[in-house]
Amino acid sequence: MTQMLFYENPKPLSPALHTGLSIKQDRARFKFAKRVNSVLCAGVEFAEMAFEYPIVFVEGSDGWVPIVLFGLDATENQWVDSSGAWRGQYIPAFIRQYPFAIGRGESEAPLVCIDEGSDLISKDEGYALFEDGQPTPFVKQTADFLKEFHQQMERTKVFAQSLNQLGLLSEVKATTGQAGSSAMSLGKARVVDERQLLALADADALSIFRKGELAWVYAHLLSLGHLKRMIAARQSRSS
Repeated sequence: MTQMLFYENPKPLSPALHTGLSIKQDRARFKFAKRVNSVLCAGVEFAEMAFEYPIVFVEGSDGWVPIVLFGLDATENQWVDSSGAWRGQYIPAFIRQYPFAIGRGESEAPLVCIDEGSDLISKDEGYALFEDGQPTPFVKQTADFLKEFHQQMERTKVFAQSLNQLGLLSEVKATTGQAGSSAMSLGKARVVDERQLLALADADALSIFRKGELAWVYAHLLSLGHLKRMIAARQSRSS
């Protein structure tokens, strides 16, 4: 999984390039994610995600990060229906931000970017991007959301690295549930090993608790029940 995924041509948002354009926000706007089986997620999302989706950890270019799984196959997303609507109650922030994203300019300062290749961009309907050369309230609200998500992802990356350094991440092992079946590996994904968590030194456990991140850990562990159901459903389809 890469961070860009469904982004085709992201460019910095500017009145010079994007005046006269609007963003469609109808219910069936998630077709872009139909073939995406996972996205990055922030720790503050874990509690709501745990009711619907499995959360696992993968190693990216910047170290370990959590992702939310929508399917087990590379192009499977069980949560987008044929019309493009999202089936779940909670829509992950990475999905909600599209067609926008935070990028970096030459000064390394965060920039609001937009995917110029997105089908959500319209000249006829939706929320306008600029009026009289100025960002609309929709854009200002979006920028605030993007900055908050970016900050939460930076915090989450530190959290994930800490879990790895403490030796808490272990390979995903799951059984098919069929007689005589052996454990199967879910790629290079990792999950928190609860036995190792309970064996942590008091100082390390207290540090996680004081940061408010112990709840993240247990939300992640609770979410793994959905992974078992995903695997069971796939085995049922293939049997």
